Amino acid sequence: RGRRRKMSLSFRDFLEFMFHEKGVLKDEEKIDKFIYASTFKIMYIVGICSIILMTTALIASLFPPHTTAPYLVRYRYIYSSFLVWTILALILVTYVKRDFDSRNTLFSRIVPILAFGTHAWAIVAMIINAFALGFVNPSLYIAVSLLVPFCMYMHPIAYILVGGFTDAAMLCIYYNLKVLIPVPAPKTLVVATILFIRLAFALLLHFLQYSIRVKSITYEEQQKEIADLNRAQNRFFSSMSHEIRTPINTIIGLNEMILREKVSDEVAEDAA
Repeated sequence: RGRRRKMSLSFRDFLEFMFHEKGVLKDEEKIDKFIYASTFKIMYIVGICSIILMTTALIASLFPPHTTAPYLVRYRYIYSSFLVWTILALILVTYVKRDFDSRNTLFSRIVPILAFGTHAWAIVAMIINAFALGFVNPSLYIAVSLLVPFCMYMHPIAYILVGGFTDAAMLCIYYNLKVLIPVPAPKTLVVATILFIRLAFALLLHFLQYSIRVKSITYEEQQKEIADLNRAQNRFFSSMSHEIRTPINTIIGLNEMILREKVSDEVAEDAA
């Protein structure tokens, strides 16, 4: 795989990050673990809020006057499917968190499926809303793509492929819905610009998060090396002090023995 490289904040390093081979970047697995741990709470909060919201909407749809509303059956499918999808996603992230080192590969393979399924759900919800309410609103799709941090758990190219495909599908459907339902709605070009900015911002955020983690790990490694060097230095001086003190004590003892004996003045002077 070649030599592992460090990351810095330059356009060249951003391009290397975008197109890097898995495992080439320095401390990649360790940093992935840090990023997963730091965003786990966000994923959990978003998941719990989504479960509460979908459960409330599903229960509300079972009571009058909502029971006779048009498109209600489709809405129930939307609520229940997203509820099940979110529960499965939370089970997955919790399962991976318990042993990230051995389950990271499984997670990296399933995340693109989760991202695709979540965006597809948002597109279907937009279609149902358009026919039920009489106007087209892309805000749900945009909100879902912003709130769920899929970009943090996918290779940049995989995120571009999944996000680009679902964004293109959403824009195509959005354009046709605007033709079928001639009600004022944001221009397709404006929505496309927002989605492009979101995609670029997500990639930049992932790159910055990665670079910061690399610098943090490098700093910690430097501090550890300094501490190890200090300990080695202390052990060296302690050992040298002991090694020097032993012969000096021997010499002093011999001098004291000489001074206690009857010796010539010259020897006594040397011993003193």
